[in-house]
Amino acid sequence: MTDTIITTWWSAAGGVGKTTLAVAHAQELAKQHKDDVALMDFSEARPDIYKLLDQAFLDPNKVLNAIENGAIANIKDFMSKKGNMYVFTGIPLEQFEMFQEKHFSAIIRSAKENFKHIIIDTNAGIFFSATAAALKASDKINVVLRPDILCLEDTATMINFLSERWGIDINRFRFNLNRILPGNLDLETAERVLGREIIEISLKLGKIQMPFKKPKKGFFNFLERSIHNAYKSV
Repeated sequence: MTDTIITTWWSAAGGVGKTTLAVAHAQELAKQHKDDVALMDFSEARPDIYKLLDQAFLDPNKVLNAIENGAIANIKDFMSKKGNMYVFTGIPLEQFEMFQEKHFSAIIRSAKENFKHIIIDTNAGIFFSATAAALKASDKINVVLRPDILCLEDTATMINFLSERWGIDINRFRFNLNRILPGNLDLETAERVLGREIIEISLKLGKIQMPFKKPKKGFFNFLERSIHNAYKSV
């Protein structure tokens, strides 16, 4: 499949609402592209998407063995189904040391052969193999920021590293400032520091304004609650 679009949701810091936005994005795409959307949980050690979607966690040893034996022809065999989309439930703490960047890259390659849209949720930061594989393979990288200066500074530093050291084209990055979270960072300052346009995710008239078409009815309360809970846990 040559026209696959890979979009990764990433952030420099944790607790910014990245995972819930990735889930909402995948759900919206799945309404338009039935059975042609993959949601990949690449948050090593702490995969949470299966919990948010109320799914069983699949044993990652099966996909690891398939990769090592060169038998990962169809990644769907190692994914669960949720509505119109497929979900890779991730790698838990007990097993994440067994997976290297090459393994995650193999998963992405197989997904490209089977899906038109791949949405990947990664760990925050740049210190995990899955994050490296996802960012390097992505056509688009949706960066989520908390509206405070520390998060902005960390983001700018890491974007510079990703561009200069990993050779990731700066044009792949799309920046999203999450106004649902506490903070007083103004848009003008954020855009000046990053040198790019920033989309604001905000609450307006009680509804969450998002950088893509609204997901199914009832998801907004879940999204707002999950984002605030994530922020409180940091």
